[in-house]
Amino acid sequence: MTTASATISPTGCVVSANVLTLTNPFGSGTFTKGGAAFSFTFSSGGTNPDSVRDAGTFTVETFATIGGADYAIDSSTFINVFTPEPAILNATVTTVSSYVAYEDLTTYTLEITPNSVIPVGGYILVEFPPEISLTGSVTTCAISIGTTPTCSGASGSAPAITMDSAFTSAYSTTTNPF
Repeated sequence: MTTASATISPTGCVVSANVLTLTNPFGSGTFTKGGAAFSFTFSSGGTNPDSVRDAGTFTVETFATIGGADYAIDSSTFINVFTPEPAILNATVTTVSSYVAYEDLTTYTLEITPNSVIPVGGYILVEFPPEISLTGSVTTCAISIGTTPTCSGASGSAPAITMDSAFTSAYSTTTNPF
């Protein structure tokens, strides 16, 4: 880990139970109140949240060790620090049963390759272009991972199909299509 002006030795930077502890980050000097901000880069590889939601609360505290005991100096809690973006999903329409205009009951086959684990209870939402009219209900909806999802359709200017109950176990074979 490096600061703006120094490298902190691995023994001075410890990660345990989601807590990063920097010991003696100023070497033989001290941090002066009102001085330039202290910044550092932790680049050993954290993992962002598993879905698009607030990353949670960060707490930063400073301590002095006096006579072998740690005493708090400053403390601050930060909320709404960042929200990760969704990973890019690779999806392709692989077959269309009819290419004839106004053809009813056309079947569309999509191949979806997730880049992230889809948890138990996760679902799939497929939004169709407004040029395609979905009927009010979806009669057949199949998925190639061995489950039979409950499917419902929505017609209108943004037709869509939602597949619920598709994941009775987490789909963790990322980069493999289903």
